[in-house]
Amino acid sequence: MVEDAGLVGLATIAVAAFEAGDTILTAVGVALPEPTMYTIQYDEGTHVEVDGPMRHLAHSRAPNARIVFGTAARVRPVATRAIAPRDRLSFDYCATEWDMAAKFDCCCGAPTCRGAVGGFRHLAATSPHLAAALAASAASPYIVRRAAAVELQSDAVPASAPSAAAVPA
Repeated sequence: MVEDAGLVGLATIAVAAFEAGDTILTAVGVALPEPTMYTIQYDEGTHVEVDGPMRHLAHSRAPNARIVFGTAARVRPVATRAIAPRDRLSFDYCATEWDMAAKFDCCCGAPTCRGAVGGFRHLAATSPHLAAALAASAASPYIVRRAAAVELQSDAVPASAPSAAAVPA
């Protein structure tokens, strides 16, 4: 169910209880070459724009779901912990977009909130330890591959080189 969540706009709310590992819903989207405010990145140059309840899953640093990809256009949120009816459904947007089209200041309220949300690329540049933890736990296959490539690049950069070289656009 989608309802008005005040300042954050529309939000998808659980209509039933879910246990960790349960598929919450399945969405088939449209593959686009560039990100939009409503896309989830499947691969380099492939962003899935979803509609319906999937479009309004909230961002949270303490999410209750992660996104699992089937094909380039089929995505599904899977519960990462128990979810009660009426809970707002959420995932960490940085786990599914390298560089978001619509960056924003976060108001998720989690104790570990990062403040700004712009995609994994920006997280990797500012908080490499958080980025590594996210890549290991909930990130999409594309983000995991991209993060590994960045890590390999930074390992090859001499210690005297500027750190900005570690996270390519």
